[in-house]
Amino acid sequence: MKFSSGVAALCVIWLSLFQPALSAESPHLPDWIIKSQLQWQPPPGGVVKDGRAAISIAHAIWASQFPTHFARIGTDADWQTNMMATLRDGVWEVTGKPTEGGSVGGGLFIYISQQDGRILGVYLTQ
Repeated sequence: MKFSSGVAALCVIWLSLFQPALSAESPHLPDWIIKSQLQWQPPPGGVVKDGRAAISIAHAIWASQFPTHFARIGTDADWQTNMMATLRDGVWEVTGKPTEGGSVGGGLFIYISQQDGRILGVYLTQ
């Protein structure tokens, strides 16, 4: 999967502008949820139980950020083939699979909480 340098630059700019929105802080809940005193507890294994789910979430996040580039982004099936998810300390790291002979250039990294599915970070390196 290749991205042009223009797309990469836009990603870096977007991430730097909206970094506070990607923080691990809890979002403000609507008043009706607070008043109803709904209490949700994630299941014991977390809501993102396997790498396939983590890759699908990462694909959805990336595609929603760049809908006009969907043809270059590829389908969820493409991502399941070309990306890998590694679980470390309760955080899924989704990134491209290493290619034979190595590759030159950067890559996409998306970090997802296994416990509750929050997006902890989206990074594109050059």
